[in-house]
Amino acid sequence: MKSSNFKLNQQTSKSHKKLYLSVTVILILAVVIATLLYLKQRNNSPNTPQTDDSAQTNSAKKDTIKQDKSDSGTSNLPTNSTSTTTEQVPKSTEIKVTSLNFNQAGDTLTTSADVSGTTTTGTCVFSFKSVDEKPVLKQVESTAQQCSATFSKFEFSKLGTWNLSVVRYQGDSKVEATREITIT
Repeated sequence: MKSSNFKLNQQTSKSHKKLYLSVTVILILAVVIATLLYLKQRNNSPNTPQTDDSAQTNSAKKDTIKQDKSDSGTSNLPTNSTSTTTEQVPKSTEIKVTSLNFNQAGDTLTTSADVSGTTTTGTCVFSFKSVDEKPVLKQVESTAQQCSATFSKFEFSKLGTWNLSVVRYQGDSKVEATREITIT
């Protein structure tokens, strides 16, 4: 009888070992998952201190949004510009963009377009576009011969090659110019 008790105790001991092992594995998995969730939440928290780059990027985005709201006037844009798309505005035969300039000094990007064939002011829209990236746009009033705009490199989602274009509107017509630039 003693030997049968011994076998019974061994089976119970094996089942206890399996139970302890299972509980240990489950606890380890729970700790790992909880740690990952905590780290993810901490990285997405608005109270997390930002690095200088992300703080400047967010500041530049807010400045651009504020400026876009204040520049929402439609002076010097085509008649019915609120209901006319840029593709529907005819190209001017008299006005020409003679040069589209780009310069980068540190974090500041300066663009300008020289215009000929007119003596009146107009509106220019500068746009930077790159594949799979959000375009960066700015609308400015222009003199008769030139329009220019300044951007921060933190307004851009990536560094590298972008297509810069300017569209100058005057009356019911437009003129366009495009060139490829590199932001460093």
